[in-house]
Amino acid sequence: MYGSYLKTVGGPGKGPSEFRFPLYIAASQDGYIYISDSVSQAVKVFDSNGKYVRQLGIRGQKAGHIFWPTGVAVDKEGNVIVAEFQDVLGGGHNRLQRFKPDGAFVDRVDDISESLSHPEGLAVSSCSGNTQKLYVSDWGSNCIKVYQIFGT
Repeated sequence: MYGSYLKTVGGPGKGPSEFRFPLYIAASQDGYIYISDSVSQAVKVFDSNGKYVRQLGIRGQKAGHIFWPTGVAVDKEGNVIVAEFQDVLGGGHNRLQRFKPDGAFVDRVDDISESLSHPEGLAVSSCSGNTQKLYVSDWGSNCIKVYQIFGT
């Protein structure tokens, strides 16, 4: 057997350490776990022991706010990249946002002219100098989009 069960983190509910629709998860090199909880419209952060630490951003549609998060990834500097999609009623944005490990908003990763159409899964490549590549599964466009991301 390759692995063994250790524990459960969170559970169903509306509290800070609970989930309503957890989708994607990413772990940082310093042991934090980032989980996109789509219906709660939050990215929740837990420590390596599964204890709730904080939430990234606040619910909303402005820059630095989070609305319908899907994919989540962590770059070499510990920045957290969050994918969001636009719902059928026009709420939210098809976008990629970057946050510092403490939750402070940094910037938007994608260019609005590139027309993301439901970005979901994210993966960050290993380093090559000061740059990395961010791979985005964009199922609305049936493709994988690749971005070059730079250190801050």
